[in-house]
Amino acid sequence: MGKTFATDRLEAQDFSERLRAFLEEVRTSLNARWLGLAELSVENGVLQPIWSGTAGAEVPLVTLALSDMELLGAAAPSLSERVLGMAGLAAALAASFTVVRLAVTPKLAGFDDSLLFIAHVGPAPEASLLTELAESLSVALSRARRARLACTLCSAVEQAGDAFELSDREGRLFFVNRAWQRLTGFDAGEVLGRTAGQLLREPDAPLHDAAFYQFTMAELHAGRPWLGALSGRGKDGQRFFAEVHVAPFSTSIEGVSGHVAVRRDLSHRSQRDAALAMAHREFRAVLSSITDGASVVREGRIYFANAAFTAIVGRTEEQVIGRAYADFIHPEDREQFLKEHERGVTRVRVLPQAGPPRFVEISSAGEISFEGKPASIVLSRDTTDYQLAREELSRSEKLSALGSLAAGVAHEINNPLAYVALNLDLLRSRAGQTLDAENRDALDEAIEGVRRMREIASELRTFTGSDRPGPPEPVDVAKAITSALNIAQNEIRQRAQIVRDFRGGAYVLAREGALVQVLVNVLVNAAQAITAPSIDNQWIRVSVEESEASVEIVVTDTGSGIPESVLPHLFDPFSTSKRRGEGSGLGLAICRRIVQGFGGRILVSSTVGTGTSVSIELPRSTGSPSLAPLSPGIRRATGRRLRVLVVDDERLIVRVLTRVLEGHEIVVADDGAFALKVLEQSEPFDVILCDLMMPRLPGPQFYAEACRLQPRLASRFVFMTGGAITPSSKDFLRNVRGGVLWKPFDPWTALECIEQAARRAEGGAVQPLQAKK
Repeated sequence: MGKTFATDRLEAQDFSERLRAFLEEVRTSLNARWLGLAELSVENGVLQPIWSGTAGAEVPLVTLALSDMELLGAAAPSLSERVLGMAGLAAALAASFTVVRLAVTPKLAGFDDSLLFIAHVGPAPEASLLTELAESLSVALSRARRARLACTLCSAVEQAGDAFELSDREGRLFFVNRAWQRLTGFDAGEVLGRTAGQLLREPDAPLHDAAFYQFTMAELHAGRPWLGALSGRGKDGQRFFAEVHVAPFSTSIEGVSGHVAVRRDLSHRSQRDAALAMAHREFRAVLSSITDGASVVREGRIYFANAAFTAIVGRTEEQVIGRAYADFIHPEDREQFLKEHERGVTRVRVLPQAGPPRFVEISSAGEISFEGKPASIVLSRDTTDYQLAREELSRSEKLSALGSLAAGVAHEINNPLAYVALNLDLLRSRAGQTLDAENRDALDEAIEGVRRMREIASELRTFTGSDRPGPPEPVDVAKAITSALNIAQNEIRQRAQIVRDFRGGAYVLAREGALVQVLVNVLVNAAQAITAPSIDNQWIRVSVEESEASVEIVVTDTGSGIPESVLPHLFDPFSTSKRRGEGSGLGLAICRRIVQGFGGRILVSSTVGTGTSVSIELPRSTGSPSLAPLSPGIRRATGRRLRVLVVDDERLIVRVLTRVLEGHEIVVADDGAFALKVLEQSEPFDVILCDLMMPRLPGPQFYAEACRLQPRLASRFVFMTGGAITPSSKDFLRNVRGGVLWKPFDPWTALECIEQAARRAEGGAVQPLQAKK
């Protein structure tokens, strides 16, 4: 009996009329007395059929008790009998009914079912025919219901009092209602394909900045709705205020998705909203003016960030807004930040987009209401420079302490070394010719050992910061390099050979101690870069190149080299290619600061697997060091017998000086107090040879008292020191009119120094003294 029911005709607008005609056609085909189609609904607790269409004789309505809903899910053919037996049908329905259950979507009122009642005469219709009929009607009813629902929604939205808009995921509008058009002044044809921002955003003096809109879009793209107040300008250029609720949506129809927004006109509150917007803008302006990094954080994500914060993290505002604050924290410090940042100040590192980590102190300024939701202001203070200064100060203090220790040790060594050296020199001058060759060699080796001990003590004192502070002065490049090589030789000798490609005579404007520190750092880095087990083919070359304006010191090694990605950040503080614990990342940063302080520059070139070259370029000096040590080879100048007062608490030094100065009249005093008494009671002295550091009356105080007693003595002093010099002693030696004799010294230097003092005091000529009677 197959019959095809053409339901495509039911999609027309006159659905009800065509449905009746269709049902009549079906009734006639089935030889049914009556046919009815009902959708189920619940009214006052009763399952009530709502008739969509009927055909044939008029019959009473069918009412089902709510408790009988479960029967609708029963399988045919017993369904008809159970419904007729329990549904309480009207007595007038004497004819038998066939009840067919139809599944219809979308759901309305919580149900998705319809019932087809067929009152027939004769045999019941075939099951296959009823199944085909049910499927055809289900499709038709679903389409009709969806169309009816869409028309209902469109009509309701068009009549709504609030502005309504639909846009795709990029914000391009494809529907606006009449209220939207009235609010903005744009008609539907003008808005399609354009964004609300393009149409409504204020071109000049906007109340909302770009980050505000960016955060809104970030919320929507994350699948979260957004509610807030917005200002805009309509087509006529007038500003209006609206409360806007935007939410993402998606449908199963052709994959349509985007954003739905409702705008409620707040023009009647425009003055209040304008004031709120202005306050909001001023609040942002206040945060923007803070020199520390300031950001507004809501639920862990950044909603606003000032320029100082974006500078710290090395990103633009667009790259910051909407991201989690913790994303910018160094991975090693992230757990600490999450634990501590709400309880007070936490000190962590942040990761800029480029460059080494920055050290920051992060604190919360408290909870606020921002854009109608709870948030917190987070302050970030960049302490990288402070950390660098603190590390430099710590290094300086350590070097200063080491320098003081070295100076103290040098002083204690140089005192006995002085009389050992003087006695050895005297021995060589007096008995050298009478000794055989072997003993002369032994004597010369002892004198050479004393000289090397003196140089080591001097280099250590220079490296640890005991050189004179102040502006740059002429520094002997060869001497500075030699000192640095001697200090670093223990690190170098196990790894590489040293190639010296420089000669004396080049001077630069610097400070010797600081330059030696720079060279030691560079040399140690070069040595540590060489990891080969054998030193046969490994070397570190130190060369010097001179030009008219500068001197360039080049340190080249055959080490592992530096990766190209590391080179741009090599001089950044706390940036290091060494393993954790092997370096602080401050060495080269401090070196560059020192070199730049002298008006020079430091450059690095490197090839991985080949080696590294470090160039230190400094301004050339045409002069020589102002306090260059006297040559030990000076012989005694021709002169007369001088009257010399020797003041030193070291008894053996006094004894050996008596031997050295045997051609002059010598008077000795073992401390400053006794020397003052000698000055008061004795004849005038040509020269006073005085130790700088003495226990009872130090050299500077003795000098002041002696000059008070006899002003003529001011230029006749020669001070001896073993190296333990305090800052006040440095200033004293720099300003005093007398000379300085560094222990240990040789006899000829002592004699020359005394005679120079005498000539200086007498206007260039040595005046003889009358012998004491």
